[in-house]
Amino acid sequence: MPLFSDIGKVIGIVGISIDITERKRMEMALEISKAAAEKANKAKSEFIENISHDIKTPLSGVIGMAELLTLKLDDKKFKEYAETIKKSASQLLDLFNEVLDIMNKDVVEKAENIEFDLKGLAQDVVNFLNPTIHEKNIQFKLFILIK
Repeated sequence: MPLFSDIGKVIGIVGISIDITERKRMEMALEISKAAAEKANKAKSEFIENISHDIKTPLSGVIGMAELLTLKLDDKKFKEYAETIKKSASQLLDLFNEVLDIMNKDVVEKAENIEFDLKGLAQDVVNFLNPTIHEKNIQFKLFILIK
């Protein structure tokens, strides 16, 4: 506001100022922390996605091949070995799925839409079923058409 003299001439100004430098610093630090947290969350999600595929696919293959061995082997002792492999791999897969569920719980509860690799999922199912398909001499082809 202008400050007037006795004769009405402006001789200065009167005002109130507040130093918000510290507040602005805190806001910037908060933005940086928020960006870092979002980046870490994205990295976590990508890690879970990659590790999921990298572990589930081979475990499913081990289970399928052990099942195939169980069906093909005549020797009782070797059949038991194959059954043990199958049960152990199934237990590992179950444990891994439970760990993934716990890790994904926060992400899934907050997300309305969850992206996933449909082609990769379908191929994993085919890979899992391959031993049975082969054993039963079934012809199977997977076609995925995406618009």
